[in-house]
Amino acid sequence: WVTMSSLDSSRCLLTMSEYAIEVNRVSKMYRLFRSRRYEVMSLLGLPVPASSHDAFWALRDIDLRVPTGAKIGIIGHNGAGKSTLLKIIAGQVTPTAGSVSIRGKVEALMELGTGFHPEFTGRENVIASLSYRGIFGKDAKRRLEEIVDFSELDDFIDQSIKTYSAGMYARLAFSVATAIDPEILIIDEVLGAGDAYFAAKCVDRMKAITDSGATVLFVSHDLASVQRLCDRSIWINHGRLIADGDTLAVSKRYMQDVRLREERRLRSANLRLMKGAAEAELMVDAKRLLVVHFIESEWRRPKGRLAV
Repeated sequence: WVTMSSLDSSRCLLTMSEYAIEVNRVSKMYRLFRSRRYEVMSLLGLPVPASSHDAFWALRDIDLRVPTGAKIGIIGHNGAGKSTLLKIIAGQVTPTAGSVSIRGKVEALMELGTGFHPEFTGRENVIASLSYRGIFGKDAKRRLEEIVDFSELDDFIDQSIKTYSAGMYARLAFSVATAIDPEILIIDEVLGAGDAYFAAKCVDRMKAITDSGATVLFVSHDLASVQRLCDRSIWINHGRLIADGDTLAVSKRYMQDVRLREERRLRSANLRLMKGAAEAELMVDAKRLLVVHFIESEWRRPKGRLAV
């Protein structure tokens, strides 16, 4: 576990109340059952033998302190544990071990396809979302106009959500999530479904949100967006926190690791190709020897005599 942060000494001066998020030695284990029968038994609360499943640790001993108003980028390859960490912080998943302290209202934009009813129009879904958050009347009408304006979905806002593309859905979901002045905003890769133009707008809005004192956790494979928004980033790999510190420094280490893994993959692919070519050449040689042996055998076979 390597820590790269140059801000550790200043973080120590923060009091407990100045942290919006505190993650203390959090681990998350999932049981991978060998048969559906054992999985159903577990869901019903029935005892299952220890040999019925394998333990998969999505997170191991994660420690993280996020000051109020910070913009934290979270990077790592698919399956590294980034989404699991965000779901635990958002209260959607319970950790196997450790604890999480949250100070502030969390607005999480985690996955496309959740939060909106597919049969309702965009306008109806926005009104329902605002109502769920306790926003009614003139305030709801004003925010609705702001959401439609920011999402630029004027021509589609009265169509059902099920007709929206992934990019259109992402536009509307982000616009709603950031229109209610969140104290803690969690964005998990959903902006990747949108175009570059709207992604840039989203980064600008997240900057404005943090300027007002909100805290942002931003997961993305677009390192340029992470570097533009976040001063600090963490790199998670195989469920463990590998680096925590300046975004540019952490991004460089992460890209070095990506290049090394790509080089190993290419070497393995080349070795397989070379092995396949050698085996093919051996097969050709074997067939050639078989043909020569057959010709020699035919030539040496005694010829039949003509009857007199």
